[in-house]
Amino acid sequence: MTRLSTLVGVLVPLALAAPSFASDVLVLDRAGKSVARLDSATLVAKGTAALPDVPTRIVVSPDGKTVIILCRGEGEQKYDGFRAKTMSQAVVLDTETMKERARVELGWGLGPALWDATGANLVVLAGGYPSTNPEKRQRATVVSIGLDGTARRVSIDRGAIELAVSADGSAAAVLSPRVEGPAALFFCDFATKTATAPVMMEGEPEELLVAPDGVTLYSIARGKQRGFGNVQGILAVFSFSERKLIGQLKLGAITGIGGFEKNGRLILGGARAGEVKEHRITIVKGTAVEHSVVGPKAPVSFLFSPDGRTALVLGTTSAIVDFGDFSSPPAVAVFKMFGGGLGGLAFERTPDGKLGLVYAQMSENACEVAIYDLPAGTKRKSFDTASFGSRLVAGLAAGAATISSIDSGRREAQARGQSTYMYSIYTVKTQTPRGTPLVIRPDGKVAFVYNPMGNDVLSIDLEKLEKGKRQNAGKGSRGLFLTGGGRTLLVASEKGLSVFDTTLFGEPVVTKTDGPADIAMGPSGEALLFAKGLVAVIDPATGKVGPQSAAFKEPAIGTFLP
Repeated sequence: MTRLSTLVGVLVPLALAAPSFASDVLVLDRAGKSVARLDSATLVAKGTAALPDVPTRIVVSPDGKTVIILCRGEGEQKYDGFRAKTMSQAVVLDTETMKERARVELGWGLGPALWDATGANLVVLAGGYPSTNPEKRQRATVVSIGLDGTARRVSIDRGAIELAVSADGSAAAVLSPRVEGPAALFFCDFATKTATAPVMMEGEPEELLVAPDGVTLYSIARGKQRGFGNVQGILAVFSFSERKLIGQLKLGAITGIGGFEKNGRLILGGARAGEVKEHRITIVKGTAVEHSVVGPKAPVSFLFSPDGRTALVLGTTSAIVDFGDFSSPPAVAVFKMFGGGLGGLAFERTPDGKLGLVYAQMSENACEVAIYDLPAGTKRKSFDTASFGSRLVAGLAAGAATISSIDSGRREAQARGQSTYMYSIYTVKTQTPRGTPLVIRPDGKVAFVYNPMGNDVLSIDLEKLEKGKRQNAGKGSRGLFLTGGGRTLLVASEKGLSVFDTTLFGEPVVTKTDGPADIAMGPSGEALLFAKGLVAVIDPATGKVGPQSAAFKEPAIGTFLP
């Protein structure tokens, strides 16, 4: 049986080294309706471009030579989505000079944007507004934009929420939700500028995945596990090349997506629902279930070893899963490592592989950290992160952290414009450091966790397995960052930037900002602070704030260039 220590010993840790060089960063100014390319060490502008509307997103081409700025347009955020009043747009820029190549009108709203496999075309979904009221309904448009700004578009007669792109970029699959009738899938051909008749679907699908072969397309309706609706999940299988439905699999509620292994098998985690009486891990190839075995309860996140043969699977309970070469059913060793909650979930291990820490946000008012003996697979200790004082305050006002689940590889990929068929267990899910609610010092002696109830950071002594000091960090943490070889802890919150010395862990050095602050980390450890009217360089070794620029009225967090 594969031991937990074997797996986590080979999981790639987050690099903490100081930067070897500074890369350039693109910064959007929402209020100023502009984008600038800056040297991330000096904040000297190397080029700027005016934009026709408030910028929403930056997408950089795979070769780094083209930047496409997406603007959502004006509108209202309704309970069931965004209803646009003006058209969304794309602005195509030369990365080196920031000169404009083209402006492209997209349509109503702004959804996923994905590069095809060649990196020659960005396909963008303007999803419209699905509605049963004809006066409110806005139809969707999918637009293919070439590097020179040439655009090809196809419209459908319904609103849409999800997009997948063929490998050669000649076609797109567009998913319309169950609002204006049954959910439906449209295949859009950019050469003929037409869409197929809708393929009606069961359930409430919201996700599309393309297998590594570029031919097999999966639509996922997750369903609801027993106790939360008891609706079976549905995996609809399409042939992208033939533009048709080729199969459908009814599974338990689909709670986690592991991704594709190199031969195209899709790995899913599921909970009990409908006729499925057990929590399971299922391996699918095309229209067939190759293996389905009992797994941990409601598995959410899959952390694979670099060779893709073994995974730590986190859920309400968790498991070590040995997939081997996928020719036979995987071996599953379940243990009671908890998870779940509101979706806030993180796992970290000590450098020696002996201890594993799991953070779970159980509700808006409660977070917990459990410590496990990894070689034995047993729990050593668990902590409620709240202090007595914050527990009392929580009865009056709750403050939840703005930290997402670690199961965010697919969303990370889409934010970078990577096509979903790259959602593989071998693909690095996060290219640059991201803020997390839990970090461990490189010497393995101390962990730090953000407590949203008290808006503070709690230290945990991993030698004594007990709570340590607690320091205020401000409401609404954007996540913890360890820099300077682990000597410095950075925390951005609504009050600004807090910098802690992780050895002493005394009161932080605070840089106050006008409104919420954010941190952007570059691929080589560059660190920038963003807030209203401010962009500043952070020394990653010490956390000290260096060069600053007030040239941006409302800067969005930066995108570092490759």
